[in-house]
Amino acid sequence: MTFITNNNGAANLVINIPRIYQVFTEKSGYIRSNQLKLSVGKGIGKDVALKVEIISPLIPEIAFSLSKNQIDFGKLLPDAQASDQILITNEGNVRIYLEGIVKGDQIFKGNLTLDNLTWPDFSTIINVGSEKKKNVLVGLSIPKDWKVFGIKEGNLTF
Repeated sequence: MTFITNNNGAANLVINIPRIYQVFTEKSGYIRSNQLKLSVGKGIGKDVALKVEIISPLIPEIAFSLSKNQIDFGKLLPDAQASDQILITNEGNVRIYLEGIVKGDQIFKGNLTLDNLTWPDFSTIINVGSEKKKNVLVGLSIPKDWKVFGIKEGNLTF
């Protein structure tokens, strides 16, 4: 198809036949214009559904749980010992470093062990994922020469 332009170089195109056309202009004594592809009709496009969920960046969360909130060592005589396990589970999304702090009666502050270490020497790292749990052995030894009897209470804080 050929169309004639007016003096300003404009042409009205009316194309009713669906297909792709090469469109350009030319004039004697001038360089031909760039070619354009003109698509007429609906085409044969196929849709692809797109979807995304934008989430906030991971904020480090430190959280852990303990398998029990009390350890009762029962009735002990001097020169006796008892122990119990406590399971610490990392509930956060970063690995955690824990130490133990003991408060309360002197029997706990001076004689409590964590994983067979004096509590001030104890520390542990609990990872995330498949290694997010750690059993800690909590032990209490009553010295042979202990003379302060009765119920004693304290707290272990991780």
